Amino acid sequence: MDFQAAKAFILRKLREELPRNLTYHGLHHTLDVCQSAKEIAQAEQVAREDLILLETAALYHDSGFTRTYQNHEAAGCDIARESLRNFGYSKVQIRKICGMIMATKIPQ
Repeated sequence: MDFQAAKAFILRKLREELPRNLTYHGLHHTLDVCQSAKEIAQAEQVAREDLILLETAALYHDSGFTRTYQNHEAAGCDIARESLRNFGYSKVQIRKICGMIMATKIPQ
């Protein structure tokens, strides 16, 4: 899997397509979540592949806001399913990523 290419893709998408009126769920929030998740996972000695999947989920977790406000988590999973296979992620890896994205839906 090509994490760096997937990261470049989703960051570009967020920069260009997130609604400007989103004050909390902007690019800054995505980058903060990704960094925090990475730091916690490293402290917990999460395996390398799982760490990459976690970082990918963190980057994609609010991407659904580029399509809809309601149920943005499901829309983010759609974006992940549509794009991540182009970066060499397997169906199983994408399913895990979508599980992590959906875990951010409130209430859980």
